[in-house]
Amino acid sequence: MLVIRNGGIDAVLDTSDEERILLQELDIMDARLTTLRNRIRQGKRLSVFH
Repeated sequence: MLVIRNGGIDAVLDTSDEERILLQELDIMDARLTTLRNRIRQGKRLSVFH
């Protein structure tokens, strides 16, 4: 990952294995939230067992 500061590259960071795993979990959470938002926009009810 690049860290940009004042228009230039300030640092180059390596992604750890833990961060890669967390990213997968965040992607799953994001997909669930997107589904819930879409159901709300469509006027549908929300439920645990969708």
